[in-house]
Amino acid sequence: MKNSYSHSEGISETVSIILVISLVLILAIVLYALLFGSVSLKNTSRVAATAGTVIVPETSIPIMYSQPSAGDNYYLLGQQNIPSGYPVVYFMLRDPTGTSIKTTQTIKSPGANTYGTALYLYKDTSGYHVTDSAEMIAFNRTKIRPFTPQGTWTLTMVDKTADVPLTDMKVLIGAESPSYNPLGGSMTWTNFGQFINKTGYLLPFTSYNVGNFTGPGGMKAFSFNGVSSYIQGVDNPDVSFTGNMGISLWLQPSTTTGYHEILGKGTASDTNDNYDLFIIDRTLWFEWTQEGTSPAQMYHIQTAPLTWDKDWKYVTFNVNNGVPEIYYDGVSVPFNYYAGNTPGGVPLASAVPVDLKPDNNPVTIGRQNWPGNYLYYAGNMSEVTYYNRALSASEVADNKATYQT
Repeated sequence: MKNSYSHSEGISETVSIILVISLVLILAIVLYALLFGSVSLKNTSRVAATAGTVIVPETSIPIMYSQPSAGDNYYLLGQQNIPSGYPVVYFMLRDPTGTSIKTTQTIKSPGANTYGTALYLYKDTSGYHVTDSAEMIAFNRTKIRPFTPQGTWTLTMVDKTADVPLTDMKVLIGAESPSYNPLGGSMTWTNFGQFINKTGYLLPFTSYNVGNFTGPGGMKAFSFNGVSSYIQGVDNPDVSFTGNMGISLWLQPSTTTGYHEILGKGTASDTNDNYDLFIIDRTLWFEWTQEGTSPAQMYHIQTAPLTWDKDWKYVTFNVNNGVPEIYYDGVSVPFNYYAGNTPGGVPLASAVPVDLKPDNNPVTIGRQNWPGNYLYYAGNMSEVTYYNRALSASEVADNKATYQT
């Protein structure tokens, strides 16, 4: 048995003060925990985020998204080459019965902080997952399974380093679940065989005499016969631009002489074109109706003749704070400004800030929306992508190098 002592010495005044301070700290922590929840003395971060549901393309299955909007620095579990000293975050789910579920994460972005980027939470035959790749959702849609049971689910971002929650979000799964687009500020439409918003929204497009095949680098490509092939989509505010915009696509035209519309959102009236992009006698031509002009004034920009050959060419058109840019084969090319939309005019002496006039015209790809004057495109086209922002030069270069848009 342990030894026992019949007497003890009193503690010193210094030790007494230390004990009192320690007791006060302990009481303060206990009181804080009672009022505000558990306390962690580890470094962590705080994140503000929203959540909701989107429909998986070509299905009726809702999946969840979370869009972090502001907060401290962090990385997501599953990212590569995470530097030391950063919080690492993963997602936990809690279903309507209270059962907690940990997710696995497949994150393609290499950078810290996914602010402004939607993260998709979905279920398949192997479990529950998180990804930042809408393309992965679209291409693997046949493997995705519904969240069950229906009701209110809780999404929790958890700091793995400090083992504390950063934020909780509620998502309703079921017949009444709201489904809306979380990427309003960075909208992209691209073709997965059809045109599908990268948050999972299908833009109704109809193809007429358009062939489908796989292009270089696995691109999903369309072939146009130059006489009756085109794609037309209903009017949609996400592809009617009034400010910054980007159009990114791959082209392999079979003819570049004459007039050929690549894509546009115009009409037979010359006073109501949101935008139109053409190949005209080996040049790239972009025209638009200027907002706020009365009578309505059209302008266009046109490059010098370009070297088209049998190879695929990557083309990007941007408007960035009123300044247009044209990239051909990944390289920025010069152009002139002209008033009107008739070829052969005199270039303007100074640049015109682009101020696009919105309209309710359909979106057309491969021909102009002008009966009797369709100006069909002939050749192949792939990965047509619309952005409501301008692409950077580095993004253009990366897309050119990897057959992306």
